[in-house]
Amino acid sequence: MDVVSMRVQLAESAFTRAPIFDNILSQLSPAGLIRLGRCSRTTLGAVANFANRAFNINKHLSRFFPDPVAFRSLQARTATLISGSSALQFFDRTFYPESDLDLYTFSEHGEEIGRWLQKRGYAFIANSFQDDDFGVALNQPIRDGLDQGGEALKDLDLNHWQHYKIIGVNGIYCFEKVSQGGTEPPLRVQIITASSTPLECVLNFHCTVVMNVIAYDAAYSFYPVSTFEERRALTSGIIARRQAIALGKYSTRGWRIQASLNPFEQRDGPPPFYLNTVRWVGDRQTWTMALDTTGIELPSPISVSSESFTWDPVAHNSWILTSNPSDRTCGTSYHIAKSTVLRYRYLVAEQPLLEQLIEFFITQGTLEFLKVPAHERIPSEGWRQRCTWWDAEIPRFCALYRASIENS
Repeated sequence: MDVVSMRVQLAESAFTRAPIFDNILSQLSPAGLIRLGRCSRTTLGAVANFANRAFNINKHLSRFFPDPVAFRSLQARTATLISGSSALQFFDRTFYPESDLDLYTFSEHGEEIGRWLQKRGYAFIANSFQDDDFGVALNQPIRDGLDQGGEALKDLDLNHWQHYKIIGVNGIYCFEKVSQGGTEPPLRVQIITASSTPLECVLNFHCTVVMNVIAYDAAYSFYPVSTFEERRALTSGIIARRQAIALGKYSTRGWRIQASLNPFEQRDGPPPFYLNTVRWVGDRQTWTMALDTTGIELPSPISVSSESFTWDPVAHNSWILTSNPSDRTCGTSYHIAKSTVLRYRYLVAEQPLLEQLIEFFITQGTLEFLKVPAHERIPSEGWRQRCTWWDAEIPRFCALYRASIENS
């Protein structure tokens, strides 16, 4: 055996012992881990071993919930997403002691999630324009505070308020729980209810660094190259003072925040921001991480003729990060697809796809309404049981549409 081969063997032996390779791999970026895994079977095994422990979603959530699997079953049942700094920490393998857990959900699921938290020791903490009773506060959308000239927002946690910019947000509800032993700051969970879809709230954050979500079955980072390799972010829209203060927080954590693209950076297509390009959740530009779903209870079908949700609705949404040549700012573009025969709403980037969806659901919706006796009110429980809910067609339509575009 020559000297080079002996050195290679010796180097590879370091990746057969977890205490040794953990110290090495913990210093690598996501792209570095991928490159190392491609070197040999030994390094691939080491990277897989490390990733299973470093990206353990149940461990990540155990700070807030003794039974993370029960919470993730709630996620599956309500199509709730984790985002904000908690999702960023999960991808970045970091920990911010002062951070909380931000949950983004459809408005109709807000009460179920809040009651679930209350049963596990979390107390609803009302702000100045919310009733102390959570059930009452649910009917007081955040717009009530805005109607008071913004003064009512002064006691909201600015670290959270600055993320939202109102677009897509229907209400914000804060819950706190005394930490074990009472010596640490209380644990805080915030429910953000969406006026259309949870993903719309995320895509309208102040910058790309926090455009990451965790569903019950997968975690998605939409701009991974800029966020975790280049450690920079692009702002979205015109940044107000409140958002700028929040951006400063991410600057102190190591990210360079840009108000626009670099002068010589291309405006269309190329990474890391893929401006003016149709994006899909889980596309090749997304860092998609499948999560262990052992023990998670999937939701039951809404009616006997409907298919079960074996996927999270977020997986079938699309958008475009657009650039505005006049002021060089960027923003997110999409259409909202909704129908009475869809359980949820979806973001659609392309007008032709939206038109095809509308055509199908108008025809199908008419049939579903005719199936209900004239004397029965719509919507009602009888309507829900007779109706075939067509959400399962969304991924099929999207897949066929994307295939037709690629083959044209």
